Parts: sequence; C-alpha cells; structure tokens
Amino acid sequence: MGIVEPEITTERVALVVHRLAQGERATTKEIADWIGLTRFGAWEMLSRISRVLPITVVEGCWQYANMDMLQSYEEDGNHE
Repeated sequence: MGIVEPEITTERVALVVHRLAQGERATTKEIADWIGLTRFGAWEMLSRISRVLPITVVEGCWQYANMDMLQSYEEDGNHE
C-alpha cells in the first residue's frame, strides 16, 4: 500500500494519532508537514486531540504521555 495524503480532518487526525501511538515524537511543524497543514492549524488540531487523548508536549515535541504514568493513574482510582 502506497502513502496516501490525508484529504479530510478525520484522516489527518487518524494519521497523527497512529504515528504518536507508535511512539513517534514530533514538533508541531513536523506534524504540520505530515498532514499538509500550517503550523497553527496543526497546533489547533493537536490541542483538541489532547482534550480526549493523553498526548502532550515534552521538550517541544508532541508525544503520547508515558504509559506507565497512565497505568498508575488508572490503578489509583482517586481521580473522580
């Protein structure tokens, strides 16, 4: 299967989430280049994704939050 350029927002979100979930880290500019958006457009999209998924910026790069931290949070049970 060849590389397909994302055409709609849903495809852009899917591509970014997939790559971050695989352990990739990238700056907002790099992610903008992946999906054909401006840096501002990518920042807006990533900010919205981060409301519902555990992605964050660490040292200037977006990444999935540390999975050990998430497991500890779920086991704690005192977060509601």
